[in-house]
Amino acid sequence: MARFIHKLAADRLIDAADELLKAAALLAEITRDVRRQPTYYMGGPLQPECLDPIARWEVQEAWASLVRGGSIEENGCKRAA
Repeated sequence: MARFIHKLAADRLIDAADELLKAAALLAEITRDVRRQPTYYMGGPLQPECLDPIARWEVQEAWASLVRGGSIEENGCKRAA
């Protein structure tokens, strides 16, 4: 059986990462917990509206991209500039 591989276009990745950072900031303000990834709140009452049009796997890919790029720590804390 062929294995399905998600491929996220660069422009979609950038859009998802942008919305993800907005969601992370909003959730950190609401919950006071900067360590949880926004994917934890997806599908629940605290999911920010900005993540509605973005699939969970796209959010996960955007999160991984932000970690690889050094914009955020693995645990979700922003890196010092």
